Amino acid sequence: MKKESLLTSMPKLIITVSLIVGIGAVLGVVGYFWAVPESEVIVNDEIENEEIEDDIEEGIITEIKYVCEQETNKNKNGCYIRSARIIALTDYNKAKTICGLTSEPRKDDCNLQILAVADIGKLKEKCEDAKDRTEKEQCYNILILKVSETDFNEAVKLCEIKSLSKDNCYASVAEKISFTRSTEIYSKALTICDKIDWQELKESCKENCKWNYEYEQEYNETTDWKIYQNKEYGFEINLLESWRGYKVLEESWKGTTLDGNSTKYDGPKIVIRNSKWSESEIWQDIPILVFTKFEWQLIENKNLNIFAAPIAPSKLGENNKYVFSLPPRWVGFTDVLGQDEAQKIVRTFKAITLNELSD
Repeated sequence: MKKESLLTSMPKLIITVSLIVGIGAVLGVVGYFWAVPESEVIVNDEIENEEIEDDIEEGIITEIKYVCEQETNKNKNGCYIRSARIIALTDYNKAKTICGLTSEPRKDDCNLQILAVADIGKLKEKCEDAKDRTEKEQCYNILILKVSETDFNEAVKLCEIKSLSKDNCYASVAEKISFTRSTEIYSKALTICDKIDWQELKESCKENCKWNYEYEQEYNETTDWKIYQNKEYGFEINLLESWRGYKVLEESWKGTTLDGNSTKYDGPKIVIRNSKWSESEIWQDIPILVFTKFEWQLIENKNLNIFAAPIAPSKLGENNKYVFSLPPRWVGFTDVLGQDEAQKIVRTFKAITLNELSD
């Protein structure tokens, strides 16, 4: 594989933020005490600590901004909002700064979401004080979903007395709580769906709840054999019971630059194959392409083509060294078995920082 450039990991923002804060704090403090005499450390301790904290804060925000700006325009705001929610768990003001990077009209949504994480009491006050009808509705929608995490009965009551669109509110609460392994809670979710007057939405609500519940049953019953972990490149994926006895094939992708030089590139393609696959009965493979950060930059800049069709691969995630993706049209292009299962499995993909993997 070719020389790689400097990029940073993203898909799991918690890992990214933790690394930045941890490494930044350690290096900042060590570097400071290395350079400053002991007497000066005592006198300027408070000032210097503030400077170190400012450097760390700036580093985190710069990192998040860099990663989110790699997303398409459609996904940038979502990236910033997810990041802000994570940061709000420990630093509300820093989260507000990240919300400031979103574009309208998602900026207000971001600020409400981080307030729900940081101080739900203040969010309730904000909802009560809202004068604009649309603002009040948006605020209560976020509040109700937050309340449903701990008390879905209270969330339903709020739908009935506060929401301007009860049907949509019921559907949101029902679908949120249906990510459960509890039969009792799942039944409650279906009961909430039954409150919906609009028949089409009611049926959609029940269908989505059923899918969420079944997914949780399969996902949470994962045993060791069902977790395929690749320690060489740093990722893992959770398989279903029907994939017991799966095989892993090591293949490669090949590509050529489009800059006139026609430079050749190649890299790993890890194929996870269902044990039921045979020449006479082909089941859907899960092909995971592995790129260096530099190679992925070439693809994003449309300077590297690895497929006959001019369609870029679909990014799954990245760690501190590699970017992972699926080939374009990897499902639905041919008539093979188990495509729905394969797509469900792919949703569990997780990139792992290489130095966090144990031997």
